[in-house]
Amino acid sequence: MSTRAVLSPDGTRYRITGNKMWITNAETADVYAIFAKTSDDPGITLFMVERGTKGFGVGQIFEKRVVENSSFGELILNDVEVPLESVAGKVGYGSQYAVRMLNSGRITIAALAVGLAQRAFDEYLEVAVEGKKTAGKHLIEYDRTKARIAEMSTEINAARDMTFHAAWLKGRFDDNPDNRDLLRDYVVASNGAKLKASLVAQKTCEYLVKIWGASSVVKENTAMKHYLDSWLHYFGEAVPEVLENTIAQMETKKYNTRKGL
Repeated sequence: MSTRAVLSPDGTRYRITGNKMWITNAETADVYAIFAKTSDDPGITLFMVERGTKGFGVGQIFEKRVVENSSFGELILNDVEVPLESVAGKVGYGSQYAVRMLNSGRITIAALAVGLAQRAFDEYLEVAVEGKKTAGKHLIEYDRTKARIAEMSTEINAARDMTFHAAWLKGRFDDNPDNRDLLRDYVVASNGAKLKASLVAQKTCEYLVKIWGASSVVKENTAMKHYLDSWLHYFGEAVPEVLENTIAQMETKKYNTRKGL
């Protein structure tokens, strides 16, 4: 991590220097969560920095092809001085807070992905049942279309149930933060829900594009936009490979605990 926070000689404030890239809502936020390497501790510390603080600014804003209602950009911290009260939690505990945010955020992404998948599924049904025809028959009359509808329905319901389960486990863990077994179950569930839901959303949106065919590229057609939006859920809060590794690690720990290894 290149962003550094140095404690002043009198111990009353920190001076933060560095840049942050690919920050959601960079252009519109009023308060920013900034992770920085603290010079007086081997760990990372979380700071809350307000817009308008001297030395703090927003750099370039990137134009996105997905989820246009939020900005995506760069934060610049040039000797930004903040009081000790700007430290969120404990000094040096930033990495632990980041992991907690990711676990919780993955449930949020899962919920968004389920919603997108349901929207794409509803639009797919509209095309299949009421829209396009081939050889004088609506597409719903073909077995291949029925198979895809069954696939999407079961996958979306599975992703939704996994998301609800992960949220329920998060609530239990929040009430029992020292329970390590519950933590492992929660991490597996949140990572699994995000993994499942993001892939289901992507597949459902892909099917929607395919049922529309060439007309899906027309701007008035929402199919391609849904498909592009699904990639944000794919990348957001970790790609599938990272989620798979995390799940495998947690399941291995659970196994070792049961076996006393």
